[in-house]
Amino acid sequence: MKKKVITLIGVNFYPEDTAIGLYSTQMVRYFAEKGHTINVITGFPYYPQWSIREEYRSKPKYLQEKMNDINILRYKQYVPIRPSFLKRVIHLLDFTYGSYFNIRKIKQTDIIIVVVPFTAAILLGWLLKRRTKAMLWVHVQDFEFDAALQTNGSNNEIKGVKKIVFNLLFAIEKYLFSKVDVASTISYTMLEKLRTKTKAMIKDNNPDSIASRPSDGPTISSFIIIFV
Repeated sequence: MKKKVITLIGVNFYPEDTAIGLYSTQMVRYFAEKGHTINVITGFPYYPQWSIREEYRSKPKYLQEKMNDINILRYKQYVPIRPSFLKRVIHLLDFTYGSYFNIRKIKQTDIIIVVVPFTAAILLGWLLKRRTKAMLWVHVQDFEFDAALQTNGSNNEIKGVKKIVFNLLFAIEKYLFSKVDVASTISYTMLEKLRTKTKAMIKDNNPDSIASRPSDGPTISSFIIIFV
């Protein structure tokens, strides 16, 4: 297989050693071991403590690191001490805005992998896709807007300004997912929900399938589940 340049976009990454950060780190390490060139656009480590790690607090707002042959571009995002719905939105928007300047540093890539949450990171992936003509793959670990809706009650129970906000968020989500080439998720339950949000190409259930563009093999309009 031809070696690729792969860019991962996600707020959680090494040295976070649990949940999404651990998954993303192991995935790109695997690709790097296979000889692919890896860029990572990420935030400063903060999870699960909801506090930027002590060894990173004095670092500059924009930080470039190397982990073996993996190029890491970090932005020091706002992290609320006590997350609320509004503070989480600010957290999301700040990472997305700040990371835009890091994706500008990526001059060429073949494949873009966006790990959701954050849904807004798909915008970063789409902007990078437009400039580089890369394939955009979105892997969903959780549907953050659906989770926020459940926390605040059912759609029928939400009224007023909050209902307007949720309607806007879901409209943005629908638009962003329409820009995706390939989508994947972690369970059959989430797969059913993913079907209502986007269409994507199917690949076999092998991590190596991510490191190939749709033109490298046959595809079907469907979905893939990646178990982690």
